[in-house]
Amino acid sequence: MAKFAPSVNKLKDQVFLVLAYDAEGKNNVRNIFLDEHLEFIEKNYNQYLSCGPLRLPGEQDIIGSFFIVTSEDEGKLNSFLQKDPYIANDLYGKMRILSATPAAGSWMGGVIWNNAEDIRPNAT
Repeated sequence: MAKFAPSVNKLKDQVFLVLAYDAEGKNNVRNIFLDEHLEFIEKNYNQYLSCGPLRLPGEQDIIGSFFIVTSEDEGKLNSFLQKDPYIANDLYGKMRILSATPAAGSWMGGVIWNNAEDIRPNAT
């Protein structure tokens, strides 16, 4: 058992962190397709662990979006993402897809380890 937080099970689904940065001159795409984008997110909310706009600290302007998404593999993730109206209409100039392991946090309800020795092999 972890010392300071409850131990919880690791998520079974593969998780991806997607960082999507707006292309220059495409701000109108965000406004034009906002309703459709939000509808897509709502219809598929079970596949998202979290998502939302990106801003620079202390600024109001949106510069992109982040998505923490579950998917079987990167190919299926890409097929899924292409259905998002923002992506389908080229809002983003650069997208970075990373494999992620949610390991700790309040939305998870604790940590996925019992002690440091459980995860030490992954640290090397």
